Amino acid sequence: MKIDYKNKLNKEQYICVTAGEGPVYILAGAGSGKTRVLTYRTAWLIEKGSSPNRIMLLTFTNKAAREMLERVEALTELNLSNLWGGTFHHIGNLILRRTGRAFGFSTDYMIMDEGDAISLLDECKKELKLPKEKKFPKAKVLKTIISTSNNSLQDIPTTVSLKFPSLLEFIQEIVNIEKKYIEIKKKENLMDFDDLLYYWWKILCKGDLPYKFDHILIDEYQDTNLLQAKIVDAMTEQVGNITVVGDDAQSIYSFRGADYRNIRDFPLRYTDTKIYKLETNYRSSPQILHLANEIIERSDARFKKRLIPVMNDGDTPTVVATGDTFVQARFVVYKIQELVGQGASYSDIGILYRAHYQSAELEIQLSKTEIPYIVRSGARFFERAHIKDVLSYLRVLSNPRDWISFRRLLKIEEGIGDVTAQKIYEGVSSTKHPLKYLTSSLSKIPEKAVSGTKHAAMILKGIKKLSPANAVKFIIESGYDEYLELSYPDATDRKEDIRILIDFAGNYNSLSRFISEVTLSEPVTGEDSYLINSSNDRVVLSTIHRAKGLEWDILFLIYACDGGLPIARSYESEEQFEEERRLFYVAVTRAKRELFITYPLRSSRRSLYLAASPFLRELDDGAYKMMWV
Repeated sequence: MKIDYKNKLNKEQYICVTAGEGPVYILAGAGSGKTRVLTYRTAWLIEKGSSPNRIMLLTFTNKAAREMLERVEALTELNLSNLWGGTFHHIGNLILRRTGRAFGFSTDYMIMDEGDAISLLDECKKELKLPKEKKFPKAKVLKTIISTSNNSLQDIPTTVSLKFPSLLEFIQEIVNIEKKYIEIKKKENLMDFDDLLYYWWKILCKGDLPYKFDHILIDEYQDTNLLQAKIVDAMTEQVGNITVVGDDAQSIYSFRGADYRNIRDFPLRYTDTKIYKLETNYRSSPQILHLANEIIERSDARFKKRLIPVMNDGDTPTVVATGDTFVQARFVVYKIQELVGQGASYSDIGILYRAHYQSAELEIQLSKTEIPYIVRSGARFFERAHIKDVLSYLRVLSNPRDWISFRRLLKIEEGIGDVTAQKIYEGVSSTKHPLKYLTSSLSKIPEKAVSGTKHAAMILKGIKKLSPANAVKFIIESGYDEYLELSYPDATDRKEDIRILIDFAGNYNSLSRFISEVTLSEPVTGEDSYLINSSNDRVVLSTIHRAKGLEWDILFLIYACDGGLPIARSYESEEQFEEERRLFYVAVTRAKRELFITYPLRSSRRSLYLAASPFLRELDDGAYKMMWV
């Protein structure tokens, strides 16, 4: 049965689906049906005579690949199990099962998951017998450095200099660890996820690809990193026919290695590229799209487009300037209650923010009003590991017999693991003066743990008479800052969280009151206990990064202030600043019917006055209506 493409697709989509051979670049605006285009183009290629086993469909998630292949099978009424569809890593694995011998691997190599890879790096550290006199980055950080190096095709010294400057003193040791890591992987016939891409590219460089393809189609091309783009370029040299679908205005994942230049410069690398645009938007109201178009019109995007609405008129987006960050949180909660009272469901509502820390006050307000919600962007603010680490010192100060917090702060120290921490706590719990025990009974503590125990005792003694905010500062300045650098690849973001914790704690003079407020905002029992009911009817909180591909009838974008969106460090380069603008655009285009953009006029904790985001200030007056609360 032939597919009636003209009736199934709008005019823009039809032109893209039936584009001829050679390089095809489809610039797909938000909500324009790009998945539909890829699905129908794949079916059209098969209908025109391309064999499914000579078509490669590359996606960024297995779910997206499955959905597309199922749709193509439904359209063509064919079994397409031989079509090469999946993520870059999935396709790389299929190819290397046949070609891996060229690099010293047998075809039955094992693929390590992230946990296995980190464990192996720990073994490499032990084998190299690193100097004990200096602390060294943890295996998780090393894995991120090596992965970043592979995916950006840079050596370790360059990667550390550009991305991890605080670890420059460890460059030679990291180079040695990478060498040992590669050596063991080959010896034990192991590959990690990065190897699946790296060796696929190396096979292509040698011209040894044993499979022939007629067409390559790539989804979300703006999210490719340099290595993935090199793979695509090398594949296209052999194939000739490539279709890339993406949106330069939605390139927001540079922190994962995505390179904006891949999509921006595609027509420069392929000079005979045919460029098509999908601008008809099926998601948002005309007023929301007007605001979105105004945002992206001022960007550095090489290929301009304007989203065209299908939906009928809606409300003009509202920008709300609030007295401070707590007023901002109270406004959002009040508005949610009002909207639900008017018939909206909690699940119709999304709340987006640029960074994790910006959810802190809002989470407390939502908990107080028992509005059901889920944090899609990870753990709740006060449940994040680094926040719990810092709070553990204050909890012990408030209650020295808090064994969970006592063991937690001890395990931060070098030389103290689960067993040793438990032994120390058993001694602490048997005395009338728990904190004195840490310094007066060192002879009862294992030798390797003495230094760490002294350090923990020093911190507890140092914060004893300080306010909550100054206590957190003291903890950070007494070594926790260095601990973050050595323990987490995203140490910069975690430091920002802790800066917000310091500001938040500045509202409290009493340690007990501060601890009580934090405790009341936390889950009572078990995973997901902060979901007030067990249904799916709940508000979603998310970073903008984690919200891409999602949509809500009613959307709140909070902290749209200078330093909030864009974040302060984005001013370091024009590229970073422009990516923040794209983040703003992505956030706005998640809204379907109603959009509220809020920003505080003042930081409630530091008397710091804040300006509206420059991305708001540059817009025409008619793009939104203004409120002050």
